Amino acid sequence: MPTLSANTRTPRPRGIAKIAARKVTAARFRAAAALSLCALMLAFASSAAGTPAARRQPARFHKKKKIKKPAAAPCQAGCRPATAGPELIAGDTPEDQARQIELTELARDLHNAAPGAYNKLSAFAAKNAANVWGARAALALGYEEQMKNHYQQALGWFNKARGDTLLREYVLYWTAQAHRGLGRSKEALADLETVERDYPNTAMKEQLLESLAPLATELGRTQDAIDALNSYPATDTRPTLLLERAQAYQAAHQLPRAARDYQAIFYKYSQSDEAIPAGAALQRILREMRQEYPYPGVELQRLRAQAFYDAHKWKDARAEFEKLLGMLHDPQNPNRQLAELRIAEARVQLKGPIKLVVLLMTPDFEVDAERLSALSPLYL
Repeated sequence: MPTLSANTRTPRPRGIAKIAARKVTAARFRAAAALSLCALMLAFASSAAGTPAARRQPARFHKKKKIKKPAAAPCQAGCRPATAGPELIAGDTPEDQARQIELTELARDLHNAAPGAYNKLSAFAAKNAANVWGARAALALGYEEQMKNHYQQALGWFNKARGDTLLREYVLYWTAQAHRGLGRSKEALADLETVERDYPNTAMKEQLLESLAPLATELGRTQDAIDALNSYPATDTRPTLLLERAQAYQAAHQLPRAARDYQAIFYKYSQSDEAIPAGAALQRILREMRQEYPYPGVELQRLRAQAFYDAHKWKDARAEFEKLLGMLHDPQNPNRQLAELRIAEARVQLKGPIKLVVLLMTPDFEVDAERLSALSPLYL
């Protein structure tokens, strides 16, 4: 990425920046979690109300690739949905209790792929078509078909599950998924917008936005996608949502805002897979904006370089700190000295001599403390 060359005085470094380098599979193991959600909601309905719904959130339907991402920066306020998962117990009559026990067992069998489980649950759904237990059985069966890409069959079951008003947001979400699979994008978006409007604090808020935003952008409703993402306070700390918003801004020809979001991903979340398309998009925006392109500052470059260092990706860390070095011309700048130290450390890790760190001159007290601390493991 192009970087500014400037003799910029920046804040003193306070120890090694700990930018998260851990990787976890994105969207909570989308397909598996989706199936588990329904089966476990039903299988454990008599236990803590709503827990499975809140913990096992639906998958994003428009992307199949699993994305690895680092732990996101903590959000200060408004990032957790205010609602919990739905209470699943529909009544306390002996008949309800018996149906719940039966449904629990059937749902568990379906989740565990027991022989004949699908047919048994289908029969239960037909027998209880007039009550909430039949609707919940239909929801589980719809998930099963959805995971097999049997969208028409899934849609049929989801339509039968609409009678359960308590799980309506999940039914709508998965109905949207089925509509999308059938190529009925406008209907899918309408379903998702209904969830957004009627359940603003849904426990699956992020999955909802990951589905709604790209679909709205695809249908030419970029401002709706932007508004939906801006309404969620945690968007700025979620690389996946940042990427969706950047793409929406780019489609709406709001290039400065698109560049800002792409840069946030590329520099702050450099260890996520979203950083790869973000970097490519920034190159295109740079060519289009030319002199008006908002170049990243020293702090963003430092964050990116430090993330590679923390991840022990020494070749990349060296390259990124060398870019930072080119942005800082004052030899007394502690951030320049820290960059020189990190470059020396990376070179040693790449089979260079330890004297690169031993002989390095770091006048700044804190940076020199970092250098001395870095020497111990190098001698092991």
